[in-house]
Amino acid sequence: MSAPVPRPPRDVLLTATQHDIVTRLLDGERARAIARARQRSVDTVRQTVRAIYSRFGVRNPEELAAGIAEGLFNVRVGRLNGREHTLRSALAALDRALKTMQLENARTGTNRRRTSVRLHRDEMNAILAACAQTIERD
Repeated sequence: MSAPVPRPPRDVLLTATQHDIVTRLLDGERARAIARARQRSVDTVRQTVRAIYSRFGVRNPEELAAGIAEGLFNVRVGRLNGREHTLRSALAALDRALKTMQLENARTGTNRRRTSVRLHRDEMNAILAACAQTIERD
């Protein structure tokens, strides 16, 4: 059996606020301490932490630290450029539409489209893949 091929690190774009919170999480700070230091509510910090975990695809600070230590993520701080923002928005919209179609199909027990989405599932998957490749390439 051959060794698995290492994957290149995944780019993760964070805002300055998210980067600060990640740094504090990795230093062992809890949401309450981060909220006090940033003069925000604990709920706001917890919501931001959930968004950060989702962006990295982790569930807790230990997984986040391990992923960064193993070089699984290439963390960038900044804002999306216009093209990147448009592609990510399109990707998110198509993903939501696909999930809506899947839920509707599961609910009705049929493969017929009963939603307002007019794209076929395979076409949507192809568009999602093309958007993802474009984002990764840039």
